[in-house]
Amino acid sequence: MMKAWIKKTDVINLIAFFTFVIGVFCFFTFNKTLIPELSFKSIEVKVNYPEAALGDLERYIVFPLEKEFLEISHMRTVSSTIRKGEVKFNLQFYDSVSDMGRSLIDVQKIIAQYRLRLPQGIRDISAEIHEKKSSFLMSYYVKGFDPLNPKHQSFLASVEEKIKSVSGIVSTNFNAPRPEVLIEVKKSKLTQLRLSLKNLLQNLKSQLAYSPLGSDENLGVKTFYEYKPNLDEDHLMDLKNIPIKTNRLGYSTELGDVADIKYGHATKRWGRNFIDNKEAYWMGIFKNIDSDIVELDARLNTAVKEIFSNDLGIEFQASTTGKSFLVRQLDVIRSNGLIGLFLIFLIVLLFINFKASLCVLLGLPVAYAGTAIFMMLFGVELDLLTVVGLIIVSGMLVDDALIVTEKYMNLLEQGLSPLESAHQSIKTLFWPVFGTVMTTIVAFSPLILIPSSLGELLKPIPLVVIAALIVSLIESF
Repeated sequence: MMKAWIKKTDVINLIAFFTFVIGVFCFFTFNKTLIPELSFKSIEVKVNYPEAALGDLERYIVFPLEKEFLEISHMRTVSSTIRKGEVKFNLQFYDSVSDMGRSLIDVQKIIAQYRLRLPQGIRDISAEIHEKKSSFLMSYYVKGFDPLNPKHQSFLASVEEKIKSVSGIVSTNFNAPRPEVLIEVKKSKLTQLRLSLKNLLQNLKSQLAYSPLGSDENLGVKTFYEYKPNLDEDHLMDLKNIPIKTNRLGYSTELGDVADIKYGHATKRWGRNFIDNKEAYWMGIFKNIDSDIVELDARLNTAVKEIFSNDLGIEFQASTTGKSFLVRQLDVIRSNGLIGLFLIFLIVLLFINFKASLCVLLGLPVAYAGTAIFMMLFGVELDLLTVVGLIIVSGMLVDDALIVTEKYMNLLEQGLSPLESAHQSIKTLFWPVFGTVMTTIVAFSPLILIPSSLGELLKPIPLVVIAALIVSLIESF
């Protein structure tokens, strides 16, 4: 049977040709992304309470619900984020949890049981299993932007909306400091009016129930701030006219009498970027996980030429692109492949002959093409991790073909016919080569079985290596 199959050289060559063509097609049609989709053992809970101040959100929502969530089976950590009128809980479960749907039901039961004890102003509570919905596409540095300029704020808001309107873009992240209303109060003025900072803060909270307040004290100056003001002078005037104390004659002391009120922003931040000695702000752009990073990068670069156009002195400078990381890795594969092909061809040519070197030379493209077909069949995308797998396996792909070819040429030199030489090469080397390949496959297989998010992240690497070795084994014989 083996000899009969060896005689069908036309069929074998045709199979190799179509494998190469289909593999090349697969490489060009892969969905290209930066990193693979990750699955998290976590649940996200959102609570909307528009009328609440930050302290109320902590007191009536965060502390009680965190305590209840921690009682859920297999719960690892509970964290929360508070924004104006909203609380987000991130519930992290242990990797041993196999049914996140059951865990979601447990969370929903707690919400239903505790909801009657929550404030009536809560509009909505939702819980869903956290899924990765976006990945990094590219980023820009924004120069000449003034956070306290209403026109600049309006323009950047429109820029972000236009970018998100491009098909495949899901979100943007602009790290410019948020405008704040700064209310700077001198303690000496409060002392003259016999007012305390605590009373003033309580008064402001009651007057600005829809604007959560925070505070910062430095060098005897107490600063209160309100998030996301509208940056118009009428708003400042309304704040200045807030009454803070009324005497027996009906005369009111207003906030503007004891404080300087102006727009400002935080100067202390985790990180700041400077270009040409001027501060620049970072804007990240994120795509949905199903979009091709190379194709979407090209479309967005065309669209932003019009989107970024302005006469406000704001400039956009490209910073980083996810495409560049992926393209560089693909270039490594291409360069490694070409250098490897040349060296293999040269070495086999020097030590065996031209015919043998040509046979081995044709094996590498066919092996890569067959690997691409396997990747397509198993739904493996082309990303940084699969590219790493292809780079790892690049040196292994020609080993089997080289061994079999050398044995074949040796038998030819001993006087055997081409058919008999091929038959004896396969018969003699099949099990040793098969055992070598299986040893490597067994070494990489445990990475597929790691029961955690890390295992899901690393899974493409062993899948690509195993697929490539199997194709290499078939192709060598």
